[in-house]
Amino acid sequence: MNNQLRNPSRTLGVAALLAQSLVFFACSSSSPATGTGGTTGSVGGTTGSVGGGGGASVGGGGAGGPCTTFPGSCTCAGPNPDTADGGACTSTCESSSCVTACTQDCCVPCGIDSAGNKTCTCMTPGLPFNNCTCLPPAGFPAGLTGGTCLPQGYAATTAPAGAISLKGMPCNILNAVCFTTESTPTSGRGCICMSDNTLHCGSVNKWFTQVAGTTAYMQ
Repeated sequence: MNNQLRNPSRTLGVAALLAQSLVFFACSSSSPATGTGGTTGSVGGTTGSVGGGGGASVGGGGAGGPCTTFPGSCTCAGPNPDTADGGACTSTCESSSCVTACTQDCCVPCGIDSAGNKTCTCMTPGLPFNNCTCLPPAGFPAGLTGGTCLPQGYAATTAPAGAISLKGMPCNILNAVCFTTESTPTSGRGCICMSDNTLHCGSVNKWFTQVAGTTAYMQ
C-alpha cells in the first residue's frame, strides 16, 4: 500500500520538474524577440534623422536657392534686417557698387525671369557688400552673345509710353539673345528666346555678352 502511495508522489515530482523546464524555455525564447524589437526601434530613429536633414536643405538659402520663409536670408534661420526699406539687401542696392552698409550676407532671386540666385557677401558688417554674384539656374544656356533686339523694346514688364515690353513676346529662334533699350554697360538688360517660343527677359547679370549689331528673335 505504501509503495502504491509513493509512486504517485514520484510521478507528480517529475511533472513539476517538466513544467518548470517549459517555463524556463519559454522565457529564454522571448529574450531574442525583445532584442530584435530594440534594433527595429533604432533603425526607425535613423530614418527620422535623415528626414530631418532633408527638410533643412529644402528650407535653406544660399546655393540651394533663395529662402522663401525669410527673403534675403542666406541661412533661412531668421529675417535679414538689410531687407528693410533703404537697406543693402533691397532691389535698389544688392550690388557691390552700392554704398549702403550691410550687416550680413544677402541672398535673393536674380537674372532672367528672376530664375537665378544672387549672393552678396558682407565680409565687414557696417561697410558695403564686397562682392555680389548672380548664378543662373542649372541647365540655363549662359555664355551666349547677341546684339540689340530687333524689333527693339524693353525688358521691363511695363514699358514707357510709345514703347513695348518684350517680355512674353512670341519668338521662334531658339536661344536667340538680344539686349533691350534700357540696357547699359554696367547694368545689362536683355531677353532670350526659349523653347516655349516666348521671350524671357530681365537683368542679364553677365550671363550673356553683348556684341555689335542687332539680333532678331523672329524669322
